[in-house]
Amino acid sequence: MYFAFKNVEFSFLMEGLSKANYSWLVISLLVGIVAFLARALRWRLLIEPLGYRPTVMNAFHAITIGYLANFAFPRAGEVSRCGVLRKTEKIPFESLIGTVIVERTFDLLCLLILLVTVFFLKVDFFGKFIYDTALLPITKKFAGFGGSYLAFLIVILPIIIALFVAYIFRYKLIRFGIIRKMIRLARGVIKGLKTGFTMERRLEFLLFTLLIWASYLTMTWVIFYTLPATSSLGFVDALFILAISSIGMTVPVQGGFGAFHIIVATGLTMYGISREDGLLYATISHESQTIMTIIIGVISLSYLFFKKRNNPVIATSHEQVQER
Repeated sequence: MYFAFKNVEFSFLMEGLSKANYSWLVISLLVGIVAFLARALRWRLLIEPLGYRPTVMNAFHAITIGYLANFAFPRAGEVSRCGVLRKTEKIPFESLIGTVIVERTFDLLCLLILLVTVFFLKVDFFGKFIYDTALLPITKKFAGFGGSYLAFLIVILPIIIALFVAYIFRYKLIRFGIIRKMIRLARGVIKGLKTGFTMERRLEFLLFTLLIWASYLTMTWVIFYTLPATSSLGFVDALFILAISSIGMTVPVQGGFGAFHIIVATGLTMYGISREDGLLYATISHESQTIMTIIIGVISLSYLFFKKRNNPVIATSHEQVQER
């Protein structure tokens, strides 16, 4: 966050925030809740082939608590939501991890499709953006550095050797308890991954995926109208900002703080918008979603806490649909 705002006047941000049209922000936040619900419904479809039918609300609470956990540690949300649903629905943790991997794989595929779409629709913007923000800095960094291949080998070679040694001594390693736990975890993950290919309601899964990304696009689009500087941008421009902001959110920092702001502000400068106004847009977009996520996550966490407190043995609401 420091690097994003180090040259920006605090008074400018405060003035810009005071003049923003927050009626559009309400629409964005409502659509954000729809995205949470769509994620919960989609996750249930992946879990059903495992022999369980978690309730929509338990899946929703797990999703929102997972997003809340991301503010503490990067990528902690995936583990946290599996832990929550394991407790509320008594579903094996390792199998849930497998379904999350399937989910994230589909999301990555959607992001790649989005990037390709934006590349062809906004090739002049996107090509320049990638060159200025990624390729040019890398080129400058390694210019004249003849040992780059050696540095690469120093990183990769030990990994290859470690994998080779592990394969040779695999039968001895399996005697260790931690190795057996890792094997059980891997088997559970594989079982969860198979659900992506065995689920019967594939069309519903694709529709929920489309709804999730349509929600993200709508949220990006309507926030344009909160500020005069971005109010002239349209639907295709929202595609571009969504694509690059999604890249920013993949950076391993808590909640995308800083990375999201820098990449979105840089993208908006391609439209002739000042970096300060770009940061103002990024702040409204990111912080509004952050506040909403924290509020909903805390509500979900509190609900499950008091539910467990009133009933120490939480009645599992899942329904087994096949014999284990």
